[in-house]
Amino acid sequence: LVASALEETGYVQYAAGLPGGGERVRTLQWMVDRCRQADRLAYADLGQVLEFLERSGASQTVAEAEATAGNAVRLLTVHGSKGLEFPMVVVAGLGRSRSHRDLEGDVLAHRELGLGARAVDPERRLRWATVRREAVRARLDADGRAEELRVLYVALTRARERLALVGTVPLAESAGRWLGLAGTTAELTTGSKPLDRLGPLLAAHPDVAAPLAALSGDAPAARGPGFGCRWEVHLGAPATAEGIATPEAVAATPCPEVLERLEAESSWRYPGHGVARIAAKVAVGDLARSEAADPEAEPVLAPPAPLGQPRFARGVATPTERGSAVHLALAHQDLDAPCDQDAVADCLARLVREQLLDARLASAVPLASLAAFWQTALGQRLVGRRHGEGCTGRCPSA
Repeated sequence: LVASALEETGYVQYAAGLPGGGERVRTLQWMVDRCRQADRLAYADLGQVLEFLERSGASQTVAEAEATAGNAVRLLTVHGSKGLEFPMVVVAGLGRSRSHRDLEGDVLAHRELGLGARAVDPERRLRWATVRREAVRARLDADGRAEELRVLYVALTRARERLALVGTVPLAESAGRWLGLAGTTAELTTGSKPLDRLGPLLAAHPDVAAPLAALSGDAPAARGPGFGCRWEVHLGAPATAEGIATPEAVAATPCPEVLERLEAESSWRYPGHGVARIAAKVAVGDLARSEAADPEAEPVLAPPAPLGQPRFARGVATPTERGSAVHLALAHQDLDAPCDQDAVADCLARLVREQLLDARLASAVPLASLAAFWQTALGQRLVGRRHGEGCTGRCPSA
């Protein structure tokens, strides 16, 4: 029933045209599959089906449901992974050193020690470190190392079954140092990189000590107590330039066919690239902001052509235009001369010459009606007011 409703209403096609349409369609398909599963389980009424969908996690999207079920790769920061566990965890970037930019300022601040500033001699234009600043700097450095160690502990304890540590270090130098400190915690607080902190501890394991000893030439360390895991060490050698053609060699033997093909493929542009970036339904504000962000880009949607008058109304003044023309003629009528039909025609001709009135609209003004209006009592009262005779009248009481 749900699948039939989606098919008859075309809601799947509508959802596909919205932003994130692929994810929306997958979520709808997921809902249809769950409804079919509920039907096979012989749920009797709508309430039971809704309860089944709620228990199945219908409020989640497909991506969230798959990630929760463990069928997806999740990219998380260490802070974002607190409290979570996964079958396998890959911790990358262990060869990067901690940034010391926060320790290089002229004035350093610590929440317990306060401020520590460099001394400055304006006359000699010299500045030097003070004892207080060095004490604050040492405390901040120690706090930073401790925080880095806590973050590293969180990262290493997220894995239930397998843990992969990835980092880049100079192997020839690090291998001998790690083997010399194998099994100790000397570099846990002094190492500049996470791998330097973990290296001596890992070097005490025979699975790690053997390849390190092969690199440094030292004897492998003895197996330390308490090891109940296995490690696999994969060492990557740095890439060499042997067999790689130099830019000069490539430039010396150009291939016109290849260059022409590369130029054609790199300069090709999809004719409808502008429309392809827009979903079937988009807010006017979002469309305006996208065009305002790149004023030189061609407009995605061409402005609509202005609508002209219908064919049957061309050349014929509308009632609104005719009324405006009559009012304009009344306002510019010369009341010093007799207001007959010839005077009204002269007034319209003058308005056309002064480009105050279009000739098409002037021809639509009823000359006889205007001339007859000036001969009525109201018209004569207006003429009399023009000549200073006053314009008064009586209004009947209610």
